Amino acid sequence: FHSSLGAVRHRSVRRRTSLALFPTGQRLLRPAGGGAPRNRSFAIASCSAISARLPETDSQAAIDGLRLTLNGMGFGGDELWLGGDNSSGSFAWINTSKPIANSLWLPGFGPNNNSVSISGGTACVSYKIQLASTGDAVWIQRSGIAIANCNAAFATVCEKPVPKCDPSAISGYNPGTMTATNVTNNKAYYNLFNIGLESSLRCLPGFFRERDSPTATVATPTLSSSGQSVNTMLCGYNMSGSAYSPVVLQGFVEQC
Repeated sequence: FHSSLGAVRHRSVRRRTSLALFPTGQRLLRPAGGGAPRNRSFAIASCSAISARLPETDSQAAIDGLRLTLNGMGFGGDELWLGGDNSSGSFAWINTSKPIANSLWLPGFGPNNNSVSISGGTACVSYKIQLASTGDAVWIQRSGIAIANCNAAFATVCEKPVPKCDPSAISGYNPGTMTATNVTNNKAYYNLFNIGLESSLRCLPGFFRERDSPTATVATPTLSSSGQSVNTMLCGYNMSGSAYSPVVLQGFVEQC
């Protein structure tokens, strides 16, 4: 951040890219709701409209990952909605009903020491960035989850699980000799930027590919027609459109 502190409060999501892969939990993040700060009900509806949900940062690693992902997306605000509230009587994540651990609350913004004014009996949960400044420089001091008034206006970022490739759908895959390992990756295939989980096909112990033999004369296979590497398969979404477009791309499979 290189602006005045007042200029960044409750700002919308500035988009350098429309989608970003959340490094923890294999989730895809995307700004929604037109980028304007709105209340939590509007945020939920915006995510539902694209078959997604509000993010749920259920671990410290997830909180740290969210911060890094927002930086990459060009997030220019200091607070956004998360998928948690106390509608069940205590604070929990909506999708999983998992209680929110006390250790995850930003100091001064948790159930035991929160000063936010709550109306209507239900309190919501936000991801809050605390900023520090010196002169014209502004930077993130710390970030975490915080109790928020559900009628407050924050930015909306939605999350959607990225599908793993089903090995049984891979043409040429032999479960008796191969294993498919899912690797989080961003790939550009056939001039389209796709984002998702890439499966790397490897030989099980005791098996090998012909070209791996010291005496092999088999040439290394070329890339697939989509430009994908040999022995790989990507399951995810195409970033070229305005919606989540599922994509499955498969490279040439060598037998083990």
